[in-house]
Amino acid sequence: MPSEPTEPIASTPSTASTPSTASTAPIVSTASGEPPESPTATAHTELTPDGYDALSRDIRLLGRLLGDVVRQQSGQETFDLIESVRRAAVTGRRNSTSSVAELEALLGPQSLDRVLDVIRAFDWLSLLANTAEDLHVERRRRHHLSVGTEAQPGSLEATLDELLGDDVDPALILDVLDDLEVSPVITAHPTEVRRKTILDVLSDVDDLLDRLDRLGENDRRRADELRRLGACVLTLWETAILRLSKLRVQDEINEALRYYEASLFETIPRLTADLERLALDRLGAAPSDTSNTVNMGSWIGGDRDGNPFVTADVMRLAIGRQAAIALGHHLRELLRLSVELSMSSRLVTPTPELLALAEASGDDSPFRGDEPYRRALRGMYARLYAFAEDVIGDAVTTLSLPAPRIPRARYAHLNELIAELDTVTASLRSHGAGELAAVSVEPVQRSLATFGAHLCGLDMRQNSAIHER
Repeated sequence: MPSEPTEPIASTPSTASTPSTASTAPIVSTASGEPPESPTATAHTELTPDGYDALSRDIRLLGRLLGDVVRQQSGQETFDLIESVRRAAVTGRRNSTSSVAELEALLGPQSLDRVLDVIRAFDWLSLLANTAEDLHVERRRRHHLSVGTEAQPGSLEATLDELLGDDVDPALILDVLDDLEVSPVITAHPTEVRRKTILDVLSDVDDLLDRLDRLGENDRRRADELRRLGACVLTLWETAILRLSKLRVQDEINEALRYYEASLFETIPRLTADLERLALDRLGAAPSDTSNTVNMGSWIGGDRDGNPFVTADVMRLAIGRQAAIALGHHLRELLRLSVELSMSSRLVTPTPELLALAEASGDDSPFRGDEPYRRALRGMYARLYAFAEDVIGDAVTTLSLPAPRIPRARYAHLNELIAELDTVTASLRSHGAGELAAVSVEPVQRSLATFGAHLCGLDMRQNSAIHER
């Protein structure tokens, strides 16, 4: 998680009588008039055209909108108190003096409700500032890509270059890559306070800041985007930041699995593809198999060490949910391919193997008579759907996916599906559509090889006293 800004920023009183929804409210700096400091803003200021100006601008905007909401919802006195607390804390840190006495004098006489509003204001500002920092990291990444800067420290490219620069034998590096297996393990955090509701709103804030960043200062659409951003901040202020109870194990399972759809399904196959490409470029050969280079793991639902709620039924639930997430993803990808690969046999000549797959699908729709790829992929979808029914049973209906119009026998193993997709890629290349194979089909194959029907390994942990007994 990005580090929280050391100096929260709040809005100053607006001259308007209603919360600002456009750019009329003043944007306030920190006590010294300088941009907010960030522990991450020390070594990379030169990496974007405006250094950290964009980050400072975003944090100031969010602080101003939050200040407007506080003033409207809790009153001017509460807003003034928040500003006084901020100034006292910032001044004390800047001057390396203690501000405890001044803070006690400010907060001591206040009612509990008002003190809680102060706490909530700084809670929300920290989360909003972290969201702005996340966006700025992505902004810098896009900048590096657009201007073609050298490989960044910690990247695969920079690591390989450093090893080769130290005269490490390329054959040795390739041997290590062949055996490399990294297993990130997702663990349970029953005390996690950020609710999915809040994370969803913060995701909207990220999207709106990004859109604002792409609009010119005089673009008429800015007012609407600012109004939506203000509505997000208002939603956060009126949403409880804490749950009423701790997460159940079932909730922890679902909380962790959402990261696959959010990023892991896309990121991990792309990472292994980058590794193969860089190895081929730098070492002259690619690793023989990268399907297990990143092999996800989880403790959630298998960690019985000190958690009496992790039972056999909970473990079954965890495994079933993991399988449903994986198979649902694969099925959606096949549906996507069945729409994208619209090549007509009147215009291209697919391989006999691809035509055989199309014929075996049983899809005799006259609308797809000249579209063998679509027919073949619909047949693959039907076989994978039958496989999913066999693995997760009635839970297949929870995936919100259409049942195949023409049922087919299930795959015995997902390797059969990967092999049939090989047939698709070979056929595409045969008539000059190799780029489609690389962009659309190969990522699906990588995902199948990496996540399979299990999604990730489930580690079983148990207190050693149980084993001794």
